[in-house]
Amino acid sequence: MKQIYLIMAMLFLSIIVFSACGTMTESSRAGGDLYRAGTYEGSGGGYFGLVTVAVTVTENALTDVEVISHADTEGIGTAAFEELTQTIMYTNSADADVITGATGSSEGFIAAVNDALSKARIP
Repeated sequence: MKQIYLIMAMLFLSIIVFSACGTMTESSRAGGDLYRAGTYEGSGGGYFGLVTVAVTVTENALTDVEVISHADTEGIGTAAFEELTQTIMYTNSADADVITGATGSSEGFIAAVNDALSKARIP
């Protein structure tokens, strides 16, 4: 009988622990605005050099991501930028996976978006 109570207690604690492990994304943050509305520039190291983006935000959402300059390969880096822009806009977060075959370009782009968002974010 004690074993049953012990198992039930461990199961209950496991449920509580794992339910508390959820992450809060930028778009689900409770209690106010995420950003100061406006357009912010950010930069990150791409495969062949600096990637610079302009990110436009409202108080609670990303509304535009535009590549201002880059030194990455046309067709490879630029295709990754386009795909990542769609992902970032859809998820309202720069928490995106890199694009296979364009890892360096993807990392630079994501870093640039994060840099811009860090300037827009309300502390």
